[in-house]
Amino acid sequence: HGMPCDIHTVEKDEAYVYMIAVDPDARGMGVGSKLLAWADEIGRQHGCEKITLDVLEGNKAIGLYQRKGYTAQPTPLYLVPMSFIFTALFVGCRIRPRGSPAYWSFGPSIHMVKKL
Repeated sequence: HGMPCDIHTVEKDEAYVYMIAVDPDARGMGVGSKLLAWADEIGRQHGCEKITLDVLEGNKAIGLYQRKGYTAQPTPLYLVPMSFIFTALFVGCRIRPRGSPAYWSFGPSIHMVKKL
């Protein structure tokens, strides 16, 4: 459903949140919750049964995702080394929202799932 994604293979019944970010000045005001609710609605409109996202380990937004019904899925052991290398080399150095300190993560990402 929607655009192809190069970091996650989307299943037939799945909506995937490719990226979500809230300006530091707007955090804690419900913006993230509204964006997630909008993503849920789009997923339902397309007949999806679940919505997923990936988040870097240590990201403060994990608590928000859990409060909104997302659960962390265990990473298969054979993927842990690849996830670590991919995150460290290609993702960790790029995460810096405007006006925020650089967010460095050298750990794996967490795949989170919510039933719609």
